[in-house]
Amino acid sequence: MKLIKVSLALLIASASPLWADRVQLDAEDVFFLDANGDGAISGPEFAEFAYFAFRTIDTNGSGTLSLREVEKHLTSDDFSVMDANADGHISKQEWARQLNKDFAAADQDQDGLLD
Repeated sequence: MKLIKVSLALLIASASPLWADRVQLDAEDVFFLDANGDGAISGPEFAEFAYFAFRTIDTNGSGTLSLREVEKHLTSDDFSVMDANADGHISKQEWARQLNKDFAAADQDQDGLLD
């Protein structure tokens, strides 16, 4: 179950703006990500899960994500967009920056919650 949710997080984290239209959270996703049980995913809850996903995907423990580590989830173009400094790795900061953008885009009513 956790690996499925990691895949969901990667899809949401994808740099392609098309993912916002393709990935919809269902009740099971909200339940999994909703740490406080209020029926919505807050920015901090999403950030906590994003950090978990990063650590899980970082299979070599380097503190960065290589294209090889994310190749099942991101296209090379999406990887290039997330790799803002073009060093061939996605840092925690680059990962968080993209996830924050994606959270904001998914928060259609701008209330700080995905519900």
